[in-house]
Parts: sequence; C-alpha cells; structure tokens
Amino acid sequence: RYDQVGFDDFNGALQATRYLIAQGHRLIDFAGDMSYPWIQRRFDGYRHAMREKKLKPVSVQPQESDGFVDFGQKSAGRIVARSSRPTAVVAGNDETAYGLWLSLRRQGVKVPDEISLVGFDDREEAVLMDPPLSTVRVHKEEIGETCMKMLLERLHHPQMAFSQRILPTEFVVRETVRKL
Repeated sequence: RYDQVGFDDFNGALQATRYLIAQGHRLIDFAGDMSYPWIQRRFDGYRHAMREKKLKPVSVQPQESDGFVDFGQKSAGRIVARSSRPTAVVAGNDETAYGLWLSLRRQGVKVPDEISLVGFDDREEAVLMDPPLSTVRVHKEEIGETCMKMLLERLHHPQMAFSQRILPTEFVVRETVRKL
C-alpha cells in the first residue's frame, strides 16, 4: 500500500559468502537476528551460496540479546564454545560484526587469523575496526535519491500503482578475511 526502496540483501549476502568460499572457507556460520526481515533475506542469500557448494549452513541464534552489538557478542560466545569452530562468519549487519569482533578479541581469538569475518551495510565505523571490516556496501545516498524521485513521481501521478525498487549492493574487501 506504499512505495518502497530497499537494498538487494539476498545478493549482497550471496556474494559475500561466495567470496569466503572462494578463499577456501567451508565452515562458515551466519550470525544475525532473523526477527528482522532484511536479516532473514541476508540469511537466505548466505544459505543459497552454501548449498550451491553442498556446504552446511549454520545459523547462530543466541536466546536473547539487547541490540545488534550484544547479539554479536553473544554469538561469539556460542561460536567459541563449540568444538568445531567455523573458519568464517557472515554477520547480518556491521553492528553484529562489531560485537563478534569485540568478543572474539576479548577471548583471544584473532580476526582474521583464526576466524574470518564479514559484515553488511558498510557503516562508517567498519574502517575503524582493526583490522578494517570486509563488508557489503549499501549506497545510502542512492536510497535517498530514489525516494525523492519516487515522491516526485507520486506527486505528479497520485493514482499510479505503488512500486518497489531494490538497489544493488557491492562487496568491499578489506582485511578481515584470510585465504585458507
């Protein structure tokens, strides 16, 4: 009942996971709060990439969390406690990736030497992490421009059908992925 603009969550996570697989990773977890529909779409992209190579998708879901950073921290605790640790983790967003990175670091697990990590959104803080976070970039300015164009179209043609526009993403390689 309204116009929508969003990002291609599925393909962004698909490309990030394919990149990890191309770097030799086979045990790759997904950590993201799937109560959010966009995180669910990202998980679907991750799962599709895993199944393409006949790899087992694993979703890390802590019972309760207080926001995305806390979700990442609790996910890291669950990952480290397992006997068969993944070599990489796809985070549902950069805040979750930050929580993972912070908790792993506190537990003495080195990113990317022991666990590679990718995020989603390419928030400004991603380059401030040490090492800088590899992540899926969403072009935030483009969403604003597209919303403005859609608004102007709606003002000029109020009876037109509602539309949904999905904007592309791109995977940005930084330093949190190790080649195996």
